[in-house]
Amino acid sequence: MQIEFTVSFIFSVFSFFGGMLFQDSRIKKSNIREKAKEIDEKVLEPLIILLKKSKDCTESDNYTVLEKNRAISVLDEKCFVDFLINSGVFKLEDEDIRVVYKKDKIFNRHAIKIAQYLKDYLVEVNSLKEIIENLRAEDIPSNFEQKVRKLIKDEFGNDCLDTGDRREEFVFVLFAVSVCNSKNSYKNGRVCIIDIIGRRFQDLQNIVKDDQNAYELLLKVVGIQKNISFIHSNVLKEIESLQEDWQNKLII
Repeated sequence: MQIEFTVSFIFSVFSFFGGMLFQDSRIKKSNIREKAKEIDEKVLEPLIILLKKSKDCTESDNYTVLEKNRAISVLDEKCFVDFLINSGVFKLEDEDIRVVYKKDKIFNRHAIKIAQYLKDYLVEVNSLKEIIENLRAEDIPSNFEQKVRKLIKDEFGNDCLDTGDRREEFVFVLFAVSVCNSKNSYKNGRVCIIDIIGRRFQDLQNIVKDDQNAYELLLKVVGIQKNISFIHSNVLKEIESLQEDWQNKLII
């Protein structure tokens, strides 16, 4: 009788604590599920939109603004960093993007990779920005203007490049869009300049390639462009993989 009571008591205790552990596990899973849905809606989906806008800007060769004798990069190197930090699940520590929310192992595994990719993006965009915004009239090859005038005359039958006050500005525009591989950056201005860029962009770049220093700049820009595009694709794939893992585990 005593043995039966003891066994029954022990079974009751184990059942009680087992039930508590099961209930606690259910609560934790429920909390993780709710947090995952929140992250998916408020962090990942807006991040996808940001990435696609940045990707379109880079791949459409439209990431440079030209103001007289100056080129400005329109790529915001901090847009992703600022967004991630404000999300509450990432933080910036020692110039490194780190994951704050670690209760969800699935999220944590993918988030670490996403953070690293976007850190790489920051480096690449800063490098591109430095090249673009340090361009000066002094970088233009000495025979660039002469070759461009000939190209324009061959295309239109006359030399429509300004010979007055804006001559240097237009020569710089043609050089900057060519060396920055930014064909679609000059859309508001002299029609002659817009048209020669649109019709003979490859020829303009061939003129740039004739000068060793200018050609090296162009190669750097093209290389960085490819790296940025690669990063965009990797982050989008990682987000998609995270969402698939969540769905497979019935989390979202």
